[in-house]
Amino acid sequence: MKNSDRVLIGMGLGIIVGGVAGYFLASDEGKIARKKAKAQFQKYNDQLQTTIKEKSEVMAEKFDEASVKAKSWVDDVSSTLKSKVSSTSDTAENKIDDAQDSFKAGVEKARRDIKEKLRTIDEVVEG
Repeated sequence: MKNSDRVLIGMGLGIIVGGVAGYFLASDEGKIARKKAKAQFQKYNDQLQTTIKEKSEVMAEKFDEASVKAKSWVDDVSSTLKSKVSSTSDTAENKIDDAQDSFKAGVEKARRDIKEKLRTIDEVVEG
């Protein structure tokens, strides 16, 4: 069969099916079927809108919960970091204070040792 024959047969069948469908939809039974289809479509549309609204409310609640949890986590981490920084700062200050005290003690010991050696030298010189 040639391609042109197939095209003509396909067009002919399309015209027949379209004519039958048009006649059916224009008839009283077709009008009833269209009304039922429209009502069913509206029912599905309403269900879809309700489902979308419910799901968007659930998603908004989940987003709010996640936001609160994230804020809490950030606050906890921030508090922990502040505590660690404060602790580290206190430790560093203590180490500095200890080093200053050790330095002062060392200077005092060196002074005592120098004074002692100076007395020894004075005794030897006077002696």
